[in-house]
Amino acid sequence: MCLAALVLPVSACTQAKGPEQAVTVTQVQSLPSGNHDSDLLHLLPTAGGSIDVVTDCDEETEVCSSAVVSRDAVDDSLQWVVELTPAVHLSSSCPPPTGLYGEYHLGMDFYLSEAFGPAVVSPDGRHIAMVTCPALELDDDGWYVTDQRSGIVVLDAASGRMVRTIEVSGYVLGQVLTNDALVVQTAQDVNPALEGTLTIAPLTDTSAAPTTLPADQWLVGSADGSVLLSPRRAANDCRLDPCGPMAVTRMSTEGTVLETIPGVERVYPGGWVKRFTDPSAAVDLAVEDSTKDREERDRNARAALGREVLDLDSGATVDVTGMDVEPTALPTGPGLLVSQPADDEGDPAATSTPVLWLSAADDGRPHTEGLEAFSR
Repeated sequence: MCLAALVLPVSACTQAKGPEQAVTVTQVQSLPSGNHDSDLLHLLPTAGGSIDVVTDCDEETEVCSSAVVSRDAVDDSLQWVVELTPAVHLSSSCPPPTGLYGEYHLGMDFYLSEAFGPAVVSPDGRHIAMVTCPALELDDDGWYVTDQRSGIVVLDAASGRMVRTIEVSGYVLGQVLTNDALVVQTAQDVNPALEGTLTIAPLTDTSAAPTTLPADQWLVGSADGSVLLSPRRAANDCRLDPCGPMAVTRMSTEGTVLETIPGVERVYPGGWVKRFTDPSAAVDLAVEDSTKDREERDRNARAALGREVLDLDSGATVDVTGMDVEPTALPTGPGLLVSQPADDEGDPAATSTPVLWLSAADDGRPHTEGLEAFSR
């Protein structure tokens, strides 16, 4: 697979690209900051600013390209643009396999995940990793074979410089960044139990060859120098369809199991998990709810269960019982915003109230200064 990339500094942002590039800087400049349409993945917070991913496809050639756009966290000015061909692996930008399952089947949990999806940020906010559309091959029956090849590119968040590229074979089930390594999970089907493999590529010594480890559990997140594995994936939103508790294994990039964390409800980018403070009670309620229809599940009992956010690197915890916890963009990189849910009974316009925020750039302590910035 050949991955073409073009880095444009601010001074070159008025120059259009050649005919092989589907996305032009003029299109990028006209895109409103934070615009979340079907061609935009999501805003990625880095230490150098916020990152947009914009994808466009040429109708004649059916070739898609992505523009990776960095904007200043303070004044929103355009800092650099990197154009990637093939495009970043969004659900609408790659040709769908038409083989065993008839359509692309990794699910929206991969495409929408900020912790292990097609575009991720390292906990320290210094690097971005992007999975590009795979090269697909047909077997004799005209079905796509599982030995597809995908490229992954790691960019320096401050400059857009390409730090490292690797190519992997098989289905890409997820990718994460630690502060010093890229980790990509592949398998020969859409389940890691079928020859699941972790490919680890160092970022400190980019000349070092990637290493591999077997992994029959799902790659679901990362911390400073470790990755997180789970028997199942956790959805981003566990309120509409409760996820229930799961055990998450934290493992070093050398393959050493560091700890097992029970009762995890959600994994966040930046090195945090939200977990139940009484995992046994959460398991009992999940088993009880599994026998009921969605409308009959005891959501009040689930909401009342104690929860906390755990910083995996510092060990610090914050009680978030009854609170909303969502990823947020900070000038230093990934963060979390903890809010008091709105009492929207009779007032559909009611909004939640920010209570505290957490930054992956410090020791895990809660912050209450500057909360007014989150209310805008």
